[in-house]
Amino acid sequence: IFSVSIIVLLIFALIFLSRFNTVFEKKAEHAARIKAAEIVNNAVYEVFSKAENEKYIDISSGTDGKIISMSADTVKMNKLKAEISSVIAECAKKSTWEYVYIPMGSLTEYKALQGVGPGIPVKVFLDGFAIVDFNDEFVSAGINQVKHQIFLTANTEFSAVSAVMSVSKSVSMQI
Repeated sequence: IFSVSIIVLLIFALIFLSRFNTVFEKKAEHAARIKAAEIVNNAVYEVFSKAENEKYIDISSGTDGKIISMSADTVKMNKLKAEISSVIAECAKKSTWEYVYIPMGSLTEYKALQGVGPGIPVKVFLDGFAIVDFNDEFVSAGINQVKHQIFLTANTEFSAVSAVMSVSKSVSMQI
């Protein structure tokens, strides 16, 4: 009887751990997305607030005042990209341990109990990096009119690491 109870206990422990792993991955993934968005947004705000009056696009006009051409100042844009990447890296290095709380009800298979109950704290460390680049597109804006848009794209890879599990998540943001 003792060996049967041990086997039953081990089966329940394995079921618990597999369910806990699934819920942990989702919660850690969510925490990594939030942290990535926070770091990228803060980095972009910090860099652009310093370069408030910078001119990144040169517009050439003809004698009649019509726009002939537009060209990006690639040196300034590459400098901007490097600064944003640097600030993101600095912020990611300052990352600290955070807690992800997993509600007890989420460990069951019952939908009615999802997100219910006291939270089990799991200490995770969020760490990551980003690759920043510029993309542009021309969009029709009416008859004989074109709108030029330049986007800053930050592709981040964040990892949430705890004592028992880890999960990595790629987050792409377009600003």
